[in-house]
Amino acid sequence: MTDPLRIGVVPFLDGSGGGIYQYSATMLDGLLAIEPRPQLVLFADRRSRERAEEWRARGYEIASLWPTTLSWKLRDAASRVTVRRRGRKPVMALPALG
Repeated sequence: MTDPLRIGVVPFLDGSGGGIYQYSATMLDGLLAIEPRPQLVLFADRRSRERAEEWRARGYEIASLWPTTLSWKLRDAASRVTVRRRGRKPVMALPALG
C-alpha cells in the first residue's frame, strides 16, 4: 500500500481580500472533494490562524507557516513592547511581524 497523497495549501484567509479570499475558499472546498481524500495541510501565519482553525473541522490539518524558533519567539515578544515616557504618549512601538 502506498502513502496517501499529501497536499499543502497556503490560502489567503483574510476576508478583506474580496475575490482572492473567495478563490482560496473555493480551492479549499475543491480539495475536500477529491476521492480518495488526500492528507490536506493548511499553512497559516499567526494572523490567519483563527480563520484557519475553521477548516480543521472540515478535514484540514493546520500547520504554522513560519517555524517557531527562539528568534521568532523573541521577535514576537519584542513586537509587543512599547516604550513610554512619563506622562506622554508612546514614543516607540515596534511593528508586529506577520
